Amino acid sequence: MTRLFAVRLACTAAAAALAGVFVMSAVAATGHVVPVDLVDTSSKPAAPGMRVKPAAAKVKAGDVVFQVTNRSGSLVHEMLVVKLDKSGQALPYDAKEDKLEEDGIKSLGEVPELEPGKSGVLKIKLAPGVYALLCNQPGHYQAGMVTNFTVTQ
Repeated sequence: MTRLFAVRLACTAAAAALAGVFVMSAVAATGHVVPVDLVDTSSKPAAPGMRVKPAAAKVKAGDVVFQVTNRSGSLVHEMLVVKLDKSGQALPYDAKEDKLEEDGIKSLGEVPELEPGKSGVLKIKLAPGVYALLCNQPGHYQAGMVTNFTVTQ
């Protein structure tokens, strides 16, 4: 490797690292960053079932950035954010379709279908209250792919 090539390579790497710091700082400045893993029995390591696993179960009100990753080895997942009137609230379920009736829930946003290993981002402003983070692919909600998420003052 020539000395000039080595210097260019080092400069490119430094610029990329610096750009990553600025991007992460910009994301963090816009609100709370919450990584979320979507897992199932085909994930590595395998989960005991289908789960939505946010890194935090509670944040303060304001802008929230969900960084969602489908950790499944074989299944497509998605993540919806649904406003609940209270924790444990029953949501309208269509048994024929084996999923929630999306017209009957207060979905505030979603990371649409993610192939295995893929990621997506949802930026949303959340007021204090209780929310559900869930996957509404057929059968997934009933299999346990839902968790409560609390937003405080």
